[in-house]
Amino acid sequence: MFQGRTQSNLLAIWCLAGFASPGLLAQAPLNFISVTPCRVADTRNAAGSFGGPFMAAGEIRSFAIPNSACNIPPVAAAYSLNVTVVPREPLGFLAIWPAGETQPLVSTLNSENAEIVANAVIVSAGINGAISIYVTNDTELILDINGYFAPQSDSTGDQSTAFGAGASNAATQNTAVGFDALQFNAAGNGNMASGAQALANNTSGNNNVAMGTAAMSFNVTGSANTAAGGSALLNNLSGSDNVAVGFNALGTNTTGSHNIAVGVNAGYQVINNGNIEIGTQGLSSDQNAIRIGDPTVQTSAFMAGINDATVTGAAVLVDPSTGQLGIASSSARYKDDIRDIGEASDDLMQLRPVTFRYKRAAGDEAKPLQYGLIGEEVEKVYPELVIHGSRGEVESIAYHELPALMLNELQKQHKTIEELEARIAALEALLGMTANH
Repeated sequence: MFQGRTQSNLLAIWCLAGFASPGLLAQAPLNFISVTPCRVADTRNAAGSFGGPFMAAGEIRSFAIPNSACNIPPVAAAYSLNVTVVPREPLGFLAIWPAGETQPLVSTLNSENAEIVANAVIVSAGINGAISIYVTNDTELILDINGYFAPQSDSTGDQSTAFGAGASNAATQNTAVGFDALQFNAAGNGNMASGAQALANNTSGNNNVAMGTAAMSFNVTGSANTAAGGSALLNNLSGSDNVAVGFNALGTNTTGSHNIAVGVNAGYQVINNGNIEIGTQGLSSDQNAIRIGDPTVQTSAFMAGINDATVTGAAVLVDPSTGQLGIASSSARYKDDIRDIGEASDDLMQLRPVTFRYKRAAGDEAKPLQYGLIGEEVEKVYPELVIHGSRGEVESIAYHELPALMLNELQKQHKTIEELEARIAALEALLGMTANH
């Protein structure tokens, strides 16, 4: 018998055995799908469609194999069976053929000594997937199945192609390659599904590309998506214009659109729109966000094209606790509770400017002299100026806030100087008047 999954042309086999249906012969070649051996029928069991009673002499009985407990799909065009008889008397012969067709003048097996006999047979599926069996004498019958043949469709009537058991070529300009690829598609056009169950549940989504086992398997109406990798965009239902590259990329997204995810499990947590996730699972709250890298893995970042580029604009700030980049917006439309700094800058004189060198050397192994403040010292005076990392430790100082405090002190000093100058001028004038007298 055939082992594993193969492409097989059954024409010669069926013609030699006499079990071929002319209509089914025209569908060859077929794919053979092996299954764990399963008992389809046993007349020694209680009465039923696949049980007793025994087959009586001259009886013809049909068995609808897709309705058995062996989970054989209705698309099966032929079955690989093992037929066993336990005769109650000498058995002239047993014949098997597709239900609904004329009984062939052939013998599948016989038992002239009334002994238990088994034989392997490949038989086409008949009406409703059933097969018919005839016996010349009373006997118990046992049917076991170890595989089936399913058609690979290459119809191009609608410019669609399907290859693989359960793969569908419905609608227009679709390509389905693999077990159950585009299985339930009805009206979706221009799709490419490559891999077992890729785009299996798609019904009307258009212009999708799904490559990999279960890629976009649950998509129903989503369109213009690209999924490359096993289970990529697995749970997408109606989201469109997504790109997922890597195993499980955008795996939990159902309705989000315009997302890009690259890497294993990239964007796995993303459920909203407009995100770019590279090498990170992202967050379920992400909306129009860009995330690059995993903070538990990557500890440094390098980017070309910056050193020699001169630009104008606002300084870019980094939140050490999240890694988010941004600028400090200065427009009044972004601010509430606006007040003069007043006396808040008085404590600037308590800060200790220092020189230092970083313990960790720069890329060129140098440790140049630096100027600045110590975060732990600043925290005692201006805790609001200290920036903490994700673990709550002091990481940096909001140096960009210091100029405003320093300007306030400068303005206060300038006012004091003006007042002192006025007093000096008044005293000088008074001294001049006294000298004249």
